[in-house]
Amino acid sequence: MKIRIAGPCWIDIAGEIARFGLAGVVDVLGRMPHGWVLQEMSQTGVLLMIGAADMDVHSLSTKIFEYLAARRPILAIVPEGPIATLMRRMEAGTVAPPDRPDLIAEAISALVAEHRRAGLPLCPPCDLGPYTRRAQAAQLAGLLNRAVDSPRLKRPRRGRPRAPASLTTAPNSAG
Repeated sequence: MKIRIAGPCWIDIAGEIARFGLAGVVDVLGRMPHGWVLQEMSQTGVLLMIGAADMDVHSLSTKIFEYLAARRPILAIVPEGPIATLMRRMEAGTVAPPDRPDLIAEAISALVAEHRRAGLPLCPPCDLGPYTRRAQAAQLAGLLNRAVDSPRLKRPRRGRPRAPASLTTAPNSAG
């Protein structure tokens, strides 16, 4: 088993690797070109998503969408929240709470056993259309439009009232 970590680390990962004797198991690659990382993700055995037990359970890391697109099994060590829900809905791998080392160990053991028995299959294709930036922007625009059109937000305009748009258009000259 080999663990490769690409991207910035917010802890002294080298110190932790040495402390636990994992120098031969864990490679810290640092920042890498995004295209290279996507290619690596599509060829890896298992993708790892880690979230602290006290992370904001109302947020959703955009990394999960890249992981889902790679169709590789994901081990998500995250609290209950949007990532865990999405993982289960998409049947994209295993979820284990970060404050339950027994369940994390069980999940890793199950993945290793599956790999040895039959190899790790691709995850089923999932419809990521609703999660694209364009779709998310459209959803936000819809929410904002509904908020602006809400009767609770309507305020009387100051100054001269304006005529509705249908009254300001030029009459049909053919008539």
